[in-house]
Amino acid sequence: MDVSFIQFINAIKELGFPVALAAFLIFALVGGFVYVMYRAANSLDDIKALLRVISLNVGKTFLSSEQTLDMFRWCLAEHIQQKLKFAEDLLIKNDIKRRKEEIKAQLQSEFYRITQEEATKLSTFNTPAGDLGQVLLSINFEEFMDEIYVSFFSDNERNSKIADMRAIMNNYVNDLTRQIKSRIAANYL
Repeated sequence: MDVSFIQFINAIKELGFPVALAAFLIFALVGGFVYVMYRAANSLDDIKALLRVISLNVGKTFLSSEQTLDMFRWCLAEHIQQKLKFAEDLLIKNDIKRRKEEIKAQLQSEFYRITQEEATKLSTFNTPAGDLGQVLLSINFEEFMDEIYVSFFSDNERNSKIADMRAIMNNYVNDLTRQIKSRIAANYL
């Protein structure tokens, strides 16, 4: 629908002064916004860079040393549970002897996705150990998966396989926790 300026003025006259005042304020705000955006367009790259910095830092919480370790352990406990649940579902629903390669691919894909998701969560915190997400991603993922495959495809009972995989993952968490403690100590010296 095409509305001309004169039709708009006539509508304001019919509706009265409060509507006219509101319309004036809206036009003033929109005009001011357009002017600011026009001025900002000249330095759009600077604004983009500033917005990137702001978005990376807004909402980040700085954790103490104890909170850093607690947060890491808590996130990794959830992380391990997600991986073990997925592995257990595969053990229940699949013929792991005949579908070994397909199951390996599924395990690797889902474990990698879970790791990336947790790393993203951990990266949202400022800590004395630096980026906890990067600490998590520092593990040798291929080596880790090889250890998981040995347990997953063993001849042990399902509960024993799950317990073995939990132990493998907890060992990695313990190693990463030691790294975090070392990084914290290095930042305080």
